[in-house]
Amino acid sequence: MTHNDVLIRLAPKPKKLNVYGMTVINPSCLAICALDQSAWTRQAAAELALFIRQKTKALIPVVREAPGKGMTIIYLASEHDPQCLRHEFMDPFFADFTASPGFHSYRIKHLDGNNGLILQGLSSEGVYWGMKTIKQLMRFETRQVILPKVSVLDGADLEERGIWTQPFGLSTCPYKDRARSLRHYKAWIDWMSDHKMNLLEVVVAGEGGGIGFRSQKHPEFCHADAADREYLLKHLFLYGQSRGMRMIPIFTHGEHYDFIANKFPEVAARHAVRHHGHDVKLAINFFHHKTEAIFRDLAEELFSLLNPKELCFWLSENRLHSLPPDKQTKSEFLQEAEMFYGIVEHLRKTKPELEVKMCLTQGAFPENLALIHAMPRDVKWIFYSGERFGTYNIRPINPIHRDIANAARDGYWLSVCMPTRGIPARPAVFKIMKANIQHSVEAGLRGFCGMSYSYPADELGLFVESEHTWNSTGRSLDETFRAYAASLGVKDPQKQAEAYRLFDDANFAHGIRNAVCLGQPFGSFSRFQNMLERIRDNDKVDELIMVMADTMEVDDLPVLAKAVTDIAQAIDLADKKDPLFDLRARYLRHILRISMAIARAFYMNCREKSWDLYKGDWADFHDELRRLFRAIRKDATAGAPLYRRLVQLEKWAKSDGLSPKTPLAFLADLTKSIGVDKVKTSRD
Repeated sequence: MTHNDVLIRLAPKPKKLNVYGMTVINPSCLAICALDQSAWTRQAAAELALFIRQKTKALIPVVREAPGKGMTIIYLASEHDPQCLRHEFMDPFFADFTASPGFHSYRIKHLDGNNGLILQGLSSEGVYWGMKTIKQLMRFETRQVILPKVSVLDGADLEERGIWTQPFGLSTCPYKDRARSLRHYKAWIDWMSDHKMNLLEVVVAGEGGGIGFRSQKHPEFCHADAADREYLLKHLFLYGQSRGMRMIPIFTHGEHYDFIANKFPEVAARHAVRHHGHDVKLAINFFHHKTEAIFRDLAEELFSLLNPKELCFWLSENRLHSLPPDKQTKSEFLQEAEMFYGIVEHLRKTKPELEVKMCLTQGAFPENLALIHAMPRDVKWIFYSGERFGTYNIRPINPIHRDIANAARDGYWLSVCMPTRGIPARPAVFKIMKANIQHSVEAGLRGFCGMSYSYPADELGLFVESEHTWNSTGRSLDETFRAYAASLGVKDPQKQAEAYRLFDDANFAHGIRNAVCLGQPFGSFSRFQNMLERIRDNDKVDELIMVMADTMEVDDLPVLAKAVTDIAQAIDLADKKDPLFDLRARYLRHILRISMAIARAFYMNCREKSWDLYKGDWADFHDELRRLFRAIRKDATAGAPLYRRLVQLEKWAKSDGLSPKTPLAFLADLTKSIGVDKVKTSRD
């Protein structure tokens, strides 16, 4: 068994690996020896024993002292292991390792004496994550265990590696019964844990206009399926913790609490901001004393239900305010943060070790640094800062603002949040995600929290995240694609990886040219939809719009054309063992064709309406528009069934209400509503 044979199976890639051969072990002669009694070591031993039993049907003993001769032993120990095996690691833990040891570090060494292994964690948690490597190293044939002879030295670059997701519930899950929903989410947790991801944050309050558990103090706030959400929360939080996951409940943005203001009008925000002809305001006034009392009630009940190790609060998403500026005595965001911290301090009377995390939103910028310095240093911060610096960014820029990097260098605990997946939800791009992870590591951030709504559709995105949050310089993106393709058992991982790269390039080409409303799940056509509306409404073309059209002609149109070619090549290269990818690629091909047709129509429309910048006669202007609109409707009609099929196969939680309308159907209807002969030219 070669080094490369072993390495391709390990995900994420370890920092150092040496392979010396392999050994075949009869499972009846195999034992696991947990040399210390830390919770992580016991958890690692139990999970490894269960894994081997599931593969071989053999009952693997877990012992505290090495059994007699003739046994192959896998030793598990934290750094402070008993003296009996100190001679196995004579050198200090990272004596020959030049890079930072990172988080959750461990080392593995083959034992010549009994063909076993010793796994030692730099901390007790490192034992657990090192056990995941042993699971990946093992192979099984005719119920025999095949174990490579290896030495491994490894550690993560980021402490927290995972995602946040929407509430667990039958109205948000892909299945409509508890048993199947529970199995679905357990499979998600298992996959993440086995790829060394350790964070799952779950919205429990605010999403969908209510709270996701049964409240005795405020039953009027309970979501319609609160009982099912509570059932899933309780079971999945315990299960996730048993798989090494940090399970953290989220109180979402202040904009989502209008259900509280509806019940208690006195806490409604009074100050509104005029925006595009509408009065926009926060749902709730954080300066009102009753607001804190309500949130404290809900937090106490949630705390009693789940006994979490940490609570997460998201600050308001928009720069709106509860009170007029002349009535405010402090920052709206600071008021929120202080209220949430006060709630945690209250709960710490029962559980002193309770941790608190707060989310810096796009609204909080540019107050981020001031907020960090104003709050106690034990607050952990998620940097979730909008398209300009972070969350929805798909541009090849460093999203880590200097204020965030400075705070991290000063020792504040900070993580970054951005998408992990693409169509049909958010157009995340893998190359940008990988780059942003690297930026986070270089800035000294402590974690990376992706956004994900479905499984298994996001498995490739999660794979990229797990690889590069653990070892940001380990595999290139192309190597990551090959490793993922190999894990699927495709015939030609190299060709499959090339298909993934071409898809990523095409997805980027579309997303970068449609950067409006990336935060919206169905925002895929927002910019192009706006172009069609301008044609329909016969908007005038000023010089600024004409400059945009000129840029479109030399940039957008040829780049979108190349993206269409790229995605077609990706479809030809891809193995059918990844049916979700094939479906997603064919759907993206329709999106690109539609986008290109809209861009061409908009360019023509601007050119025809611009008398001063007119560049020649188009006698067939209206005929060309008709041709383009027919092409849009044709691709939209063909793509809509793919969209519905994708939503079904992806197990995307927000699948309710999508039929019969889809973003594609909306665009088709919009083109039908345009009276082509009524679209005027400059000559008209």
